[in-house]
Amino acid sequence: MAPDLRRRAPACVSCLAAACMAVGAPAEARSQDVETLRGTLQSTLDAYRWGDARWGALVVSLDSGDTIFSVGPDEALAPASNQKLLTTAAALHVLGPEYRFRTYLLADGVVRGGVLEGDLVLFGTGDPGISDRF
Repeated sequence: MAPDLRRRAPACVSCLAAACMAVGAPAEARSQDVETLRGTLQSTLDAYRWGDARWGALVVSLDSGDTIFSVGPDEALAPASNQKLLTTAAALHVLGPEYRFRTYLLADGVVRGGVLEGDLVLFGTGDPGISDRF
């Protein structure tokens, strides 16, 4: 991440965190705060030049399910590193530290003369250590 972007990212994350807190605010405060929040988030995001980065944001009310703020909510994006931290923490909490993912190598066919006549299938169960980078 570029040094300039490192300085700006905390401000953006702070605005998104404020969005999450506003969702849980009392109803009378929410309606006036939602419009202020939308404006603040949009102006904050518009103020930064993100280069070639692609990103999206979606803030939804837990009470009503209404969308409070969104930017590119339907974009197919790879999760940011901070999302991976939350996912990893949730998996550790639910699965426990001793859990091990299993990956299976399956064959559909017979082996004749040392050659598989059929399909060889790598069947994963969500191991985060397996990547197309390897």
